[in-house]
Amino acid sequence: MKAIFLKSFIVTITIAYSFNIQAQKIVIDDQVNILNATVDSLLTVKFNTKGITYTPLVDYKLKCNYQFAKLYASEGQTYASIENCKDKLLGIKKLGSTFNTASDMDKATLLFFALWEIIENPAEINEPISSEPVSIQVPSKNEVEANDQELLFDPSVSEHDSRYFFAPTARPLKKGELYYNTIYFLIHDIQYGISDRLSFGMGSTIIGFPFYFTTKYSIPVNEKSHFAIGDLLILGTYGADFAGNLLFLSYTYGGDKSNITIGEGLFTSNNQEVTNRKFTFVTNVNGILSLGKYFYLISENYISPIRQEEQVFKTVFNPDGSYGYTQVGNYEQQNALWFGISGIRFVTKKNSLVSWQVGLTHILNVPGKIPSPYDQSEWNNYDGSAFEFIAFPTVSFTRKFKLK
Repeated sequence: MKAIFLKSFIVTITIAYSFNIQAQKIVIDDQVNILNATVDSLLTVKFNTKGITYTPLVDYKLKCNYQFAKLYASEGQTYASIENCKDKLLGIKKLGSTFNTASDMDKATLLFFALWEIIENPAEINEPISSEPVSIQVPSKNEVEANDQELLFDPSVSEHDSRYFFAPTARPLKKGELYYNTIYFLIHDIQYGISDRLSFGMGSTIIGFPFYFTTKYSIPVNEKSHFAIGDLLILGTYGADFAGNLLFLSYTYGGDKSNITIGEGLFTSNNQEVTNRKFTFVTNVNGILSLGKYFYLISENYISPIRQEEQVFKTVFNPDGSYGYTQVGNYEQQNALWFGISGIRFVTKKNSLVSWQVGLTHILNVPGKIPSPYDQSEWNNYDGSAFEFIAFPTVSFTRKFKLK
């Protein structure tokens, strides 16, 4: 696999140079306040399809790996130019007087066409940058529409790396990103990136009851390792007076497309009917594996102790062997509950911000030890203290919005 990847990389670089691409990175000096988060994101995707990294940072030790673009205004017109690492002007394109008022999508599209035309056909110009520019060839309507669709899907990046079906990864939402998730369109959840590390969210059913609030703070270690600490407050699950809280710590290893997360949570509530404890620990193990451009295997799992009341009976006979009476006993059994959702995520072809998840929700109840004296053979269980497993289909829809 590594050998194949290395060969593909070498071929890509060779093809790039055959098209006179003299640098693999580009920076833009915006002197007219054109760029914003949305335009930057669209430009990043578009340049990636051409094998070029759009970046705001320059490593001057490797200056000749960069091309230096500039956006500037002159006499009411907006222009784009590119210089190489030797400060030689490679070309100028006129973007027009109405460029500043265009939509973010149109700005990104037209600016990319202008800069890409210079990159494909560079010509060192020993003239000042204010020289009369060559006007760009405006793409046709069909080209723009095709380009817009291409901008909305970047196969190299996953827009859904912050969550699985419901559980969060330790990877963060970025500032200004809003993530919407619904299961069966009955349960609705939103998460918002307050900063590049901190997010806040809430969710409920279509009737508004129960509901919850959640927050997560991500701590990146490096590109493939992230820690997160968070909290989930649940209100009204078993009645109007119910309140439960899950404080959790998680670790995610892997990239945005394939990773695994291990988490541990401390659950407390004002109702002890479920766990028979003031607090209990919940273990969370999740994973996602990329199967290609659009499809992912995904699994989300929770393991926790749970209390279950059991009733047993035994028949007592008279000394002569005739039936005497039935003795009934009750006890509490501490079982292990495994709750999980496993299935497939597929990202829509037209827009990588949209995805669907289909799979199975599976619940397994593993019985614990029967306490003495009810573990004797003469005692019979009414309901049967055995393994219990149920599964049912699950469908969810997710959509990310980039608000800044």
